[in-house]
Amino acid sequence: MVANSKEVARPSRQRSGMTAESTARARELLRIMFPRWISGQGALLTAHSLILTTRSMLSLYVAHVNGMMVKAIIDQNANAFVWTIFRWLAIALPSTFVNSCIRFLEKRLALAFRSNLTAFFQEKYMADLAYYRVRFDSRIDVIDQRLTDDITQLSAQTAHLYNHVTKPCFDILLVVYSLIKFNLRAQSPSKQNRSLLTAVAPLLFGTGVVILSMSVLRLLSPRFGAEAAARSQAEGHYRTTHSRVLTSAEEIAFLRGEAVENAQLCAAYAEVARQERRSAWSRLYFVTIEQFVLKYVWNAAGSIMVALPQLHRVGTSVSERAMSYTETSKMLSDAADAVQRLLSAQKEVQELGGYVDRIHELGCVLDDMHAGTIVTNPSLTERRRNFSKCARLVPGQEAIFLEGATLTTPTGEVLTKPLHFRVEVGQHTLISGPNGSGKSTLLRVIAGLCSAAGPNGRIGQPASFMVAPQRAYLAAGSLRAQVLYPMATTAATKHGWGDTEVRTALQQAGLGAVVEREGGIHACREWADVLSGGERQQLAIARLALHRPTFALLDECTSAMTDENERRSFTLLRDLGITLFTVAHQPNLRLFHTHSLIFDGAGGCTHEANTARLAT
Repeated sequence: MVANSKEVARPSRQRSGMTAESTARARELLRIMFPRWISGQGALLTAHSLILTTRSMLSLYVAHVNGMMVKAIIDQNANAFVWTIFRWLAIALPSTFVNSCIRFLEKRLALAFRSNLTAFFQEKYMADLAYYRVRFDSRIDVIDQRLTDDITQLSAQTAHLYNHVTKPCFDILLVVYSLIKFNLRAQSPSKQNRSLLTAVAPLLFGTGVVILSMSVLRLLSPRFGAEAAARSQAEGHYRTTHSRVLTSAEEIAFLRGEAVENAQLCAAYAEVARQERRSAWSRLYFVTIEQFVLKYVWNAAGSIMVALPQLHRVGTSVSERAMSYTETSKMLSDAADAVQRLLSAQKEVQELGGYVDRIHELGCVLDDMHAGTIVTNPSLTERRRNFSKCARLVPGQEAIFLEGATLTTPTGEVLTKPLHFRVEVGQHTLISGPNGSGKSTLLRVIAGLCSAAGPNGRIGQPASFMVAPQRAYLAAGSLRAQVLYPMATTAATKHGWGDTEVRTALQQAGLGAVVEREGGIHACREWADVLSGGERQQLAIARLALHRPTFALLDECTSAMTDENERRSFTLLRDLGITLFTVAHQPNLRLFHTHSLIFDGAGGCTHEANTARLAT
């Protein structure tokens, strides 16, 4: 799976819960969350366990103090009652502190688990272009939800589950030990007349009731894991629908598509509501049965367990029997609460199984992205595209070339026949052809984003190149950071690029007025909202002017510019010694290129020199 994708089978969509398969996946994820004992997580877990043990021992002491308080009241002993009150208040402060520590350590443990999972999966997601290739895989619809919400829920529930299992186990062990000691003392003051079997009999009776009732509840329990997975998937689809409206708000407004988008939002929310209603109904009948068993059946069994030792106890006063009854009742109440928490932990384990399956699937898909495998239709024949069987990408070349490589889409659709051409430095090439003929795919293949078919084919990737897509990417940060991207500010300083170089690049791209308008190159804005489409493309030209790669792969990167800005941009890049490799539909751009690469729409292409005089 995650650490080794071959060891664990692929997730099944048939059932989500803590099955044997889910348990194996959970162990793999646990190794990521908790890699070793000698670590920060190990220290947190040890401290958490000590605090939970302390809380269980404090509960026993509180039960003893309650019994002493009842005895003092029945004996009408005011001094003993006041002293008991002081003892009760003295234990209250450490008890509240311990409770706060339990919640604090649980949150810290959840954060530590989340940090390890996030670091592990985020590294896989951002490596080897997995973040790009996963868009074409049909197994995961909303990967950002898997990387954020699902990891958060898995971490929080794992930490909470440890609390809900360890604390009840400590409580039960201490209560059982204390009750056996109490029942032995209740039989006879003399050790010779005590019977261990008689002392244990009430506990065996209570254990039988608990085991029987838990078996019945487990048999009637709904599939909480499947419900949790379905709810999470519905919420993810609803959020994605909202994100699409937000991302394409202007396009939707131009087309007046509010009614269609609103219908899709309503349909997505209706699925969320349907899953919530389904979960609520399934929990209704189960909670009814569960509460009947836990509140009434267990209370009746507890009363029998407490009463049996007292009914046969002789030689004790009324106050002593009342003290014993109160103390044992409190201990049994704590034990009943502990068993109830174990039952609720069982439901949490089932829900945890749903998140385990979703995160495991995330790991499997990311592993496939690194292996070069894309699943486009898992419900049919699981048609796969394997990059390792395609044309070989040869980086670090002095030219762009394709030798026997066939362009295909990421899902495997063939676009061209085997292509053969070579573009040397200084051969400014204009790529043209019908829509869908493979022009943009060619740029992606050269950039290494996609593969090309042909096991014996070769793709020459230049050692120095930069891509300028039609929709210029605007990063978070200042205007200066936009021009430096993808280089960080510290790296740019070491490279010798200061404010002067950045301003020069912006001026050369025709953005001097934008610098003045926005308050300088250090101004921070939401640049996607501030800059027009043409200005965003000019910013991409400024980025190229600063970085000055040997080749510039341009994909309709001047389509939103005016003719004057377009002419300035191509002239600037040529004057800087950058070889242009341009995808465009405007015939007038031939004047800025020495060669043409023409796709005919039937799978072929022609690489030829231009006869027109270059524009100056």
